[in-house]
Amino acid sequence: MVLDLFPLQTVLFPRSSMPLHVFEPRYLEMIGACMESETPFGIILLKSGRAEGAEPVEIYRVGTTANIFSAQYRDDGTIDINVTGRDRFEVLEIVETDPRFIAEIQHLQWTDLDEPRVRDLTAPLTNKFAEYLNLVMALTGQWLRKLNLPEGPVALAEYVSAGLQISNKTRQIMLEQTSVAELMSIQLEVLDAETTRLAEAVSRSHMSRSN
Repeated sequence: MVLDLFPLQTVLFPRSSMPLHVFEPRYLEMIGACMESETPFGIILLKSGRAEGAEPVEIYRVGTTANIFSAQYRDDGTIDINVTGRDRFEVLEIVETDPRFIAEIQHLQWTDLDEPRVRDLTAPLTNKFAEYLNLVMALTGQWLRKLNLPEGPVALAEYVSAGLQISNKTRQIMLEQTSVAELMSIQLEVLDAETTRLAEAVSRSHMSRSN
């Protein structure tokens, strides 16, 4: 499959959404073609360089296909779009780089959906991510009345990946996994560190307010 790529300084996960402001002519052309043909494009993380301008850039090899679900043109000719991530893909070969990246890609598949370890990790990941979200809310003086997390392991893992406020490098590592169990294990390690850090921040915040 040949896919237009949009290199960005962000990581898109399947089932998550993202707003984009598109202003460069080459990407405006790409978005227009995708909307006309109702086809996706690929969002992929920049390894070096900038998406804007003509300077050379380097990209990672794994990204996510993006479907446009809303678009609004501005008076200056630029466009605001909202996209939803659908499928992860791996770049097999760069077909074209000028004026933009076009690549031969293949979709990534999960290798261990039926393994007992995946089921064993689902409940701990659900509980740990709920704890993480409550701590994030507590830091901003908010609270969650009810939290409905996906029940299926893949949907849950992708939801957690999208919801973690972490570096793009770590998000990219998560995106590249082909084992659900390995992805969940990485997420639990990250959540252990993040919940410890957030709990300490919440404690300091409470102490400062009481002084």
